[in-house]
Amino acid sequence: MKLQYLCLPCLFVIAATAALVGCATPAKAPLSADASPQAEINRASATIEDASRKQYDRLAPNHFQRAVDYRNSAKERLSKGADSSSVLSDAEISLRAANEVETVGESNAGTMRSVLEARGYAVTAQAPQFQEKEFRSADKDLGKIGEKLESTGYQLDADELAGIQKQFSLTEIAARKRAELGTVKSQIDQAISAGARKKAPILLEKALAKTAAAEQAIEMSPHNSAGYAGALGEASRASKKLSEVLAITRSNGASEEVALTIWDQNRALDASHAALSQANTSSEKERVETKEHSDAVLANTEANASADHSEMENALAAKDARLDRQHDSITALKSENSDFTKEEELKQKIDAIKKTFSPDEAEVMKDGKNMVVRLKKMEFSTGRSDLNPDSFATLRKVDTLIAAMPATQITVEGHTDSIGTDKMNKTLSQHRAEAVKKYLLSQGLSDSLNVATAGYGSDRPLTTNKTKGGRATNRRVDIVIETSVTL
Repeated sequence: MKLQYLCLPCLFVIAATAALVGCATPAKAPLSADASPQAEINRASATIEDASRKQYDRLAPNHFQRAVDYRNSAKERLSKGADSSSVLSDAEISLRAANEVETVGESNAGTMRSVLEARGYAVTAQAPQFQEKEFRSADKDLGKIGEKLESTGYQLDADELAGIQKQFSLTEIAARKRAELGTVKSQIDQAISAGARKKAPILLEKALAKTAAAEQAIEMSPHNSAGYAGALGEASRASKKLSEVLAITRSNGASEEVALTIWDQNRALDASHAALSQANTSSEKERVETKEHSDAVLANTEANASADHSEMENALAAKDARLDRQHDSITALKSENSDFTKEEELKQKIDAIKKTFSPDEAEVMKDGKNMVVRLKKMEFSTGRSDLNPDSFATLRKVDTLIAAMPATQITVEGHTDSIGTDKMNKTLSQHRAEAVKKYLLSQGLSDSLNVATAGYGSDRPLTTNKTKGGRATNRRVDIVIETSVTL
């Protein structure tokens, strides 16, 4: 047998290929005899991109990396003019690895859906940029589970998945706050540095409160910008107003109250200018007439400028005196209006909290001095009273509503449909009501507030129990909040 010798470049190609594929030859996806190298590279790229879009790259990271490596190798070989067989070989291996990613992803997508959704929300909220360290930590933990999913027989740990999901959710919320409230907080910080605590304490407190409310709104519905848009707008307007009023106090040496009066006057003046501008655009004739009138007014103003200036100074002095008298009157009125203002603010706050409940989540109704929160989406397992973690967000909203109200008594009522015996249904409804009570108390509900429970079973249906939809409506938890005032 003759000894065959290879040139040095050929040895380098063999060594590089061996380093890429390892000791064992990777499996290939079968290709047709007339397959096009570029077409197969494109097919592999499309499969890889689809897997990445579905986040399956995190459920099968090793398979995914192999698909990318061999796809890149095929592209490099093609760009250097290598023979078609070597390009197609790498493309086949890339496709096979990408298909394995798809298989692992589809097999576990249902179980991992909540985790992947939480990760997707975090990515959309720019957590990889704003919460880089925390996001990478959660992603690393998810990748470790993905490596185990690539081998058959691995049993997922529900607690571990819940922990990773929580990590992603926390990074999403933190990133949302930085992205949405970064400018607002920067304005407030600058105002504090400029002396807002002494020069504009009332507006500073309001801006901080509005910012805290916006943060809470983001926490309650981080995925839905419409859910916190109102609170975000209020925080933005409050921080802007703080900056503008503070600038007036610094430039004029005025008190916060006087600066607020000047600010209101400036706003009114801006509104007048806007109205004038709108009027000026109505027609060319009106613009000409306005200009002629303005020219005449200007000529008259210039002729009497000196007299007007003296008169303006006298008017300002008189206005300052009136403002001093008004200040005393306003102080007296504040005491009289305090109770009314607090009641109106309470109603507005409660209305804002009520709007955070989606229609399919809960219905908030008034019943005299009572407020009834009808929970529609508790999702108890059949025959069980364990709270589903998906219900915690809804219950936290209930807790927020209770905390905002002058509540004197809370009653948690459990209701079931007519399936099963009366005794079983009453026991089950009682246990479910107690589970909700226990959760509310765990969230810091005041110890002085009496929380009672009642299990009515199927005794108080809202509709017929003869249909599936009717039974679903009758399975509910009602939280009755008794108050000291009529809201």
